[in-house]
Amino acid sequence: MASEDGVFSVPVVPCPWHKRALDLALSGVGLILSAPLWVLFAAAIKLQDGGPVACRW
Repeated sequence: MASEDGVFSVPVVPCPWHKRALDLALSGVGLILSAPLWVLFAAAIKLQDGGPVACRW
C-alpha cells in the first residue's frame, strides 16, 4: 500500500505479552544450551592463533 509520495507503510500490530515472554524464555534457554559450544570455539581460536579471542586492541 503506497501513499501519494510512493512510501510503503506497514501496519503495526502489537504482539501479545505471552508470545514475547515465550520468545525471551526460549532464546535464553538457547543461549544457555549453546554456551559450551562458544567455550570450545574460543579455545580453538586461542590454540590456533595464540592471540586474544574477542578482539585485538
